[in-house]
Amino acid sequence: MKKKKNRADILEELNLPPRRITVFSFFKVDKKGNVIEIKAKGPHPKLEEEAIRVITLLPKMKPGYTNGKPIIIPYSIPIYLKIDETRLTKKKKAKKISETTTKKNQKESIINNYALFLIKGL
Repeated sequence: MKKKKNRADILEELNLPPRRITVFSFFKVDKKGNVIEIKAKGPHPKLEEEAIRVITLLPKMKPGYTNGKPIIIPYSIPIYLKIDETRLTKKKKAKKISETTTKKNQKESIINNYALFLIKGL
């Protein structure tokens, strides 16, 4: 069975740096209460697709009325996503730890070689 992706999976897949992201969603509620003309504007097309998917999940709403007649009402809803270091996958964390360890080992190796150079005079 194919695993369903959630918002965190999409954020990890895009490999975006840690920060706050805003995806603006725009839609209208028609005279019958249906959500129509859904659009989104964000920093990446996949985030826009996800915003549109979420807005399509909205239930039927009560239409707006003016002078007792139903009218179409436009809406704009910002969707905020916070990407932080804790969202890194185990694989990314392991890679980060490995890179840190490698850098540390390289520094130790350079220091040890330099110490041997001073002692042996090679």
